[in-house]
Amino acid sequence: MKNTSPVYIVLWLLASLLLLGCGAGQSPFNLAMHVLVQSASPVFDAGKNVNLNAVVQNDYTGRGVTWSIAGVNCRGAACGSLTGTSATDAVYVPPAAFSNSFSVKITAVSIANGLITGATTLSVAQPLVITTTTVPVAAVGNAYSATLAATGGVQPYLWTVLAGSLPAGLVLNSATGVITGTPATSQIANFVVQVADFGGITATAAFSITVQDVSVSISPNAPQFIEPRQTVSVTASVQNDPANLGVKWSIAGSNCGVSGCGTFTSVTPLTVTYVAPTQVVADTPVTVAATSIADPTRLATEQFIIAAPLALATTSLLGGSVGVPYADRVFATGGIPPYFFA
Repeated sequence: MKNTSPVYIVLWLLASLLLLGCGAGQSPFNLAMHVLVQSASPVFDAGKNVNLNAVVQNDYTGRGVTWSIAGVNCRGAACGSLTGTSATDAVYVPPAAFSNSFSVKITAVSIANGLITGATTLSVAQPLVITTTTVPVAAVGNAYSATLAATGGVQPYLWTVLAGSLPAGLVLNSATGVITGTPATSQIANFVVQVADFGGITATAAFSITVQDVSVSISPNAPQFIEPRQTVSVTASVQNDPANLGVKWSIAGSNCGVSGCGTFTSVTPLTVTYVAPTQVVADTPVTVAATSIADPTRLATEQFIIAAPLALATTSLLGGSVGVPYADRVFATGGIPPYFFA
């Protein structure tokens, strides 16, 4: 007759667990087992194999894994194959033809314990394409920055100048695709850029950077206070302006009020007279700009600050006493300091 006492049942279960642990090469008191499947990227280029690696954590038998493929949207040989399989590594070979939405699931099963698995899903990368079509115009002596961008493929990308050359003073960052620097001379530089992805797939695009050497200066060239209605003569000078087109004048201000930011008189391609607004409530900054007509990216500016109305801020003075020294002060606001009292 079988012993069915609770103590016997517990001892029988413990013995069974110990036997199972010995048969699997693992102790039930060991840390939990995990399988990690690793690849360089979850996407791959068409026609490129993918190296896979499996790590079985807490596998004291060291027997590794077995490998299998399950198609997400394919079946059988249409899902590709695994070659070079070992207890820790495998190489996935994609099929010769597949759609842009193709993906497969690679599974690694622990040999020590078939219930422990790890998996990764691989998808085909979209075609590698340089999406930038044009880059900005540059100016001699001015800091320049332009970013080339690409989509598809397997990152990271590697950017290189395949043909031609960048303007003197500019360089291409091979990791980011950013062109930076300060152009040294005026020129038109034509060049071809190549981007290569992690799998070695490449794409190219042709670009042109025009370095312009037009420069504008203006006089006066330092901020200054002026009174309402005051007039100031402003002169511009444009270098490397072969057609002598001169400049276009403009006024800008954020707090000009009802009287506006002022007006221009006696306008010529290189000179103008600025007339301040008739009244302002507070000190009001106004910017006069001279923009090159030949190259609208080049300009020079002068800032005028129209002074607030001059006023006495003191409305009363302290009383005094006969024979006692007296001192008080009168304050003024607005206008253009320094003040003179009488």
